[in-house]
Amino acid sequence: MATMTSAAKGTPTGSRKLVEMNWDPITRIVGSLGIFTKIDFDNRQVAECHSTSSIFRGYSIFMKGKDPRDAHFITSRICGICGDNHATCATYAQNMAFGVRPPAMAEWIVNLGEAAEYMFDHNIFQDNLVGVDFCEQMVKETNPGVLEKAEKKAAPGSNLHGYRTIADIMRALNPFTGSFYREALQMSRMTREMFCLMEGRHVHPSTLYPGGVGTVPTIQLFTDYLVRLMKYVEFMKKVVPLHDDLFDFFYEALPGYEEVGRRRVLLGCWGSFNDPAECDYTYKNMSKWGKKMYVTPGIVVDGKLVTTDLVDINLNIRILLGSSYYEGWENGEKFVKNDPLGNPVDQNHPWNQTTTPKPQKRDFAGKYTWVMSPRWLDKRTGDHLAIDTGGGPIARLWATALAGLVDIGYIKSTGSSVKMYLPKTTSLPEVEFEWKIPKWSNAIERDRARTYFQVYAASAVFRGAGSCGIACGQNQDLV
Repeated sequence: MATMTSAAKGTPTGSRKLVEMNWDPITRIVGSLGIFTKIDFDNRQVAECHSTSSIFRGYSIFMKGKDPRDAHFITSRICGICGDNHATCATYAQNMAFGVRPPAMAEWIVNLGEAAEYMFDHNIFQDNLVGVDFCEQMVKETNPGVLEKAEKKAAPGSNLHGYRTIADIMRALNPFTGSFYREALQMSRMTREMFCLMEGRHVHPSTLYPGGVGTVPTIQLFTDYLVRLMKYVEFMKKVVPLHDDLFDFFYEALPGYEEVGRRRVLLGCWGSFNDPAECDYTYKNMSKWGKKMYVTPGIVVDGKLVTTDLVDINLNIRILLGSSYYEGWENGEKFVKNDPLGNPVDQNHPWNQTTTPKPQKRDFAGKYTWVMSPRWLDKRTGDHLAIDTGGGPIARLWATALAGLVDIGYIKSTGSSVKMYLPKTTSLPEVEFEWKIPKWSNAIERDRARTYFQVYAASAVFRGAGSCGIACGQNQDLV
């Protein structure tokens, strides 16, 4: 990662001394992200900040003319980390386009694969990427006073995770040497094995197809998956209290830390884990089967749930140019004028997007990135909202909690929280965790949600694994 520092050329006011600090590329995130800032250190404020992407992907261009049955194999290559999510969404789209409904067993296999992907992604990101920001080595170099407090602060959950002080947790997070860092790496490997059992290969699935899967369901297959899952569940019973102790300490040790990454509560969740008994992949029933998903879709604006209707969520998505290197398509072809229910579809809806790249010199007063500006239109106000998925977990949990629709035995949304149940494991008793809607949407709470959603994914698996085992035991042809 290259870091450039220089005095800013010109300031908004003569009394402010701004310093330019740029990070480009940020290699912890693939390597195409750049952050360019002007910081007022005297007043502890970031005066300006621009985020850029230097990579043109072009999938919306070279996907044209391709056989739609290849869509999931191609789109998974968008990313070497979350390729499965792109492939899964592509197969969902094909199911709807072709008018096919996968057998129940196939849907459960996809759900189990997705759950393993969530656990893998959130675990490795949280403890091997984000965790570095909270490790002893980092804190010692950047804020030694906080480390001194951590040495004296007893960890409230030490009887659950085994680390006596907060400083012990920080040492365990040191890259490559910390005990917890190394354990998390091993556990992420286990979740990848779980994924491969369901979808053949990680991160580019080889057994996903429209209308079903190529995975052969057997009792042995699901046993292999569940053996790994139970080890992961035991791991999570330690991880949740460990992260809660760590994050709560930072609020306590650094007053004002809640402002780090804090933004207006604007969250969007598209739902996850289809219920095979409800999801028929028809657009006319999408509002109904969307509400039956085990993660409820929803738009949250200023902490209030605006809608859980997938049709409503979809129709109000807008793709705006923002500061990107593309030409507009306001005068281009309108591919879809109305959706299957007769609702008008806007020119700036993704269905009508025409991608025409226009490379040019980076100009922070004009165009400076290859990323467009997706927005959600709030028809109540006419505002185009920059809906935040928060990396996914905080949006999923917040929308599900407010909606109060999920109640599947292992998970229950209450209207203000989500309760998740994990069964007894080898050396630890059964436990119930509760994620409560936080005061803020900030960096700490996005991190915390990433931990709790690993529990959510594991709990959802127990609902699906039972159905898979019963079906296999009855030798039902469900694939």
